[in-house]
Amino acid sequence: MKDVRQASRPRVNLPAELWNVVGNNILFKVRLLDFSASGCKIGFEKQDKQIPNELKIKFGFEKAPPFLLEVEIKWSREEKGKSYMGMKFKNIDDIEKERIRKYLRDLKSGDRYTM
Repeated sequence: MKDVRQASRPRVNLPAELWNVVGNNILFKVRLLDFSASGCKIGFEKQDKQIPNELKIKFGFEKAPPFLLEVEIKWSREEKGKSYMGMKFKNIDDIEKERIRKYLRDLKSGDRYTM
């Protein structure tokens, strides 16, 4: 299968949360496995609950407020009791994209995750 990503996604293993679309309820705790300014891959324990199509993902690092971004699920799969999803960030502006790029640079220099 051809990779159609808009940007490379460095691998990470960071805690994150899936929220309902209005951003006032945590639905699932997940692991952020890779991310870029355009999207991410998450992994989590298989759920019996159905995951809604409209979601937000929350993640962040030290010294800055966390992100709470709308996502579109592009693919999902299950493997060995785990669920994985590829997500594209929706309605993300250039300022937020630059913040993510800065976080990627900070991550390389050892910044820690906060949530």
